[in-house]
Amino acid sequence: MLVGKVVELRPVIEQDLKNVFKWINNEEIVTLSSGSDKAFQINNSMVGLEHYLEKNTIDNNLVEDGQFFSIYTKDNIHIGKCDYRDINWIVRSATLGIMIGEPNYWGTGHSEDTVATLLHYLFNTLNLNRVQIDTWSGNKRAVRFFEKCGFVKEGELRQGEYIDGQFYHTILMSILREEYKGNSK
Repeated sequence: MLVGKVVELRPVIEQDLKNVFKWINNEEIVTLSSGSDKAFQINNSMVGLEHYLEKNTIDNNLVEDGQFFSIYTKDNIHIGKCDYRDINWIVRSATLGIMIGEPNYWGTGHSEDTVATLLHYLFNTLNLNRVQIDTWSGNKRAVRFFEKCGFVKEGELRQGEYIDGQFYHTILMSILREEYKGNSK
């Protein structure tokens, strides 16, 4: 378990799937968090989620595949999920993902603490040098959020996303170990 100031990032357990099922079947939440991957994220069955949990726990190679977490508040409320993946040990980089599934926790600091807790782990425990994210140009809130967390916009993949009948750019952002302000956490 990774412990932040207001969140705990816990290994995903079967009981978490009920909330994940609710979140991934909410079109607004999935659109914001997944962009054009929404088509593959939404309307999944509970059986599919159970299979996904099994695949990403039993069959998962943490060194190669990364790790998924459930986001809990310090008062034990399950509010989201996050992960790191696409690890490249040569350049010491990974991709980060986050979904706060409970809208009552949007804008409360739990997202920032989740990212800070993950970055602390990735930079100071796994010794990574670069962490990246990608989002879509229509999700301006996510772009502002990651800039606030210290990520720098690196570029755009023109019309790299297709959401609800419209093309958007894929926004690429990253933060380097030397830019991360939480190294002394």
